Amino acid sequence: RDALPSGGIITIKTENLNSTASECKKNTACRPGNYVRVTVADTGTGISKKNLPRIFEPFFTTKPGSKGTGLGLAIIDNIVREHQGFITVKSRVQRGTVFAIYIPAPK
Repeated sequence: RDALPSGGIITIKTENLNSTASECKKNTACRPGNYVRVTVADTGTGISKKNLPRIFEPFFTTKPGSKGTGLGLAIIDNIVREHQGFITVKSRVQRGTVFAIYIPAPK
């Protein structure tokens, strides 16, 4: 809702994948093995480079006053980490954002 104030497209995709040691060098939270990846992409407003490093901080928000607490992404990040997973984010202002959630697959 917030990322698409004028409408747009949200795409959700799930897939199984295997991350190798060389692929995991890109992300220190990654461990080689099988993952379920859930990708959520939108064609919305995007996130500025200035704000991107802070989006998972509890109570960080760019919304005015009473429009939000800034807890949503912090809670999601915590849940994913509790399951030994991790999240990647790519965003371009006025182009959209892609969140990829990686959860270790059951053995």
